[in-house]
Amino acid sequence: MLEFWSKWVLQYSSSPILESQKYFMDIIDKLKYYSDSTQPKPEPQKKSNLQELATNLNGYVFEENSLPLIKRESYFSFNDIQIEKLNTKSIKLPLLTKGDFSKLINITDLLFFDLETTGLAGGAGTYPFLIGIAFFENNGFKIIQYFLPEYDRDIYAYLDIKKHIKNKSILASFNGKSYDYPLLKNRFILNRFDDIFKDFKHIDLLHLSRRMWKNSLDNCSLGNIEQQIFKFSRLNDIEGYLIPHTYFDYLQSGNYNDIVNIILHNEQDLVSLGRLIFHLSQIENEVKNTKINESEIVSLFEIAIKSNSLSKAKYYLELIKKRKVEVPQKSMFIYSLLLKRNSEWSECTKIWETLTQNESHALLAFEELAKYHEHRNKDINKAMQIINRAYELINILSEINDDNYGKLKKTEFEHRKKRLNKKLSQG
Repeated sequence: MLEFWSKWVLQYSSSPILESQKYFMDIIDKLKYYSDSTQPKPEPQKKSNLQELATNLNGYVFEENSLPLIKRESYFSFNDIQIEKLNTKSIKLPLLTKGDFSKLINITDLLFFDLETTGLAGGAGTYPFLIGIAFFENNGFKIIQYFLPEYDRDIYAYLDIKKHIKNKSILASFNGKSYDYPLLKNRFILNRFDDIFKDFKHIDLLHLSRRMWKNSLDNCSLGNIEQQIFKFSRLNDIEGYLIPHTYFDYLQSGNYNDIVNIILHNEQDLVSLGRLIFHLSQIENEVKNTKINESEIVSLFEIAIKSNSLSKAKYYLELIKKRKVEVPQKSMFIYSLLLKRNSEWSECTKIWETLTQNESHALLAFEELAKYHEHRNKDINKAMQIINRAYELINILSEINDDNYGKLKKTEFEHRKKRLNKKLSQG
């Protein structure tokens, strides 16, 4: 085709209709350009460093029925990741998982995973260029990582991962429910590949960490947990927000120095997840251990209340009292409502009487006491006394500041007082 048009151009180059031969040569050049663009292009020279990168990482170039990618395997003993050998065969997290995992979890059922991607927002345009998985094996922790030196090679990683997860049934991640796993599901769909994790249960350790430390840590990022709970900081670690840019730079230049840091960053994330799940299990199940601090016991107490587990809440409250730890008044009020639902009136009325001395929860406590004496104790005069005490507090608060909440509660107490007066007038 190119030969035909070239001859045509040269034949009619002297035509008066056409302005110059240079015009025809431009057409020939363009035709040649489009012809060349359809020819297969050789791999860029920068890709020759893939073997060098693999060697640098103690990995290897994986080409088993696939385009080249790097596969890296590493192994850590329990001592390496500082897991105490108290019970390294199973963990138990019924409270922290809100009953989703009420039975013992065999550690060999767990599959940890963590992705490094081309963006932090997710979505169909985000691509996982580093896929890390890990699992407990032979009294240690094995990590397998897949680095993808080009786009659209992740399906070969999924095919290989499938071989390693036959006996696994529980995913473990950090923010994986909100980010990593939805991204993987999108990639499975785009690759027309069955979701290899569709039958797995999922433990997101970020959610468990927030339940445990939201009141004691500034934030519950994995890095902050390492520093504040595990007492170590990473050296020369790459910041998460730089990871996408670093990968794009690698695609352009072939410079892999910072790629090494990303892979080590991913490896440390997985190691910390393996350590974290054991640590959370220890806190929940060995709460009498002196290493479990007061704020962690208070967190367990609050989680037990929200889980409607009265027996566990009582157990943790006893431990709190023995350690002479102050419990937030809000938590005690919510605990009193749990006692109320279980008809433990003596205990909850004691808590309400105590809370009447606390400004932030006094009106709520007065309200509960008034309800108790009116409906449960059938003592209308006592209920009226409680309402009068509430009025006194509301008047004091209104003099100090413009208390809209107090005004609202006063209206509610007035309705209650009218009903009590009616009952009194009826004998």
